[in-house]
Amino acid sequence: MNWSLLIPLLITTVTAVAGWLVAHRMAAKRDQLNKRRDLRVQYLIDAYRKLESVSNRDENTAGWAEKLESAIADIQLFGSARQVALAQEFASNMAADRAASTDVLLAELRKDLREELVLEDVRGDLKFLRIKVPTDR
Repeated sequence: MNWSLLIPLLITTVTAVAGWLVAHRMAAKRDQLNKRRDLRVQYLIDAYRKLESVSNRDENTAGWAEKLESAIADIQLFGSARQVALAQEFASNMAADRAASTDVLLAELRKDLREELVLEDVRGDLKFLRIKVPTDR
């Protein structure tokens, strides 16, 4: 057997297989991180929409409590440490006073989500559009 030819061939094969394994492992890790990021962003977008939809409405709006509870739960599960603290503060104020502002929490969610989605930074207060439809028609 020609060892002078076999040894370089084995070294090249082992190096190629090791490179493939490392690349595969790195790609799998990247895919897992991307999937986790996508899931987190989707839940936080949904929480933002629910929270925004119940903000500055009267208590007679159908389903407002369930949307609010779900949004706060999702933020506590998927949010950053600051978002979790703001959600808990909001929940405590809501429990104590039956009223609380969502402005700070929504602004923090907006900032984080825009950063996560690589969108430009937006300054200024949130504006809520609420149209009252006459009920006597």
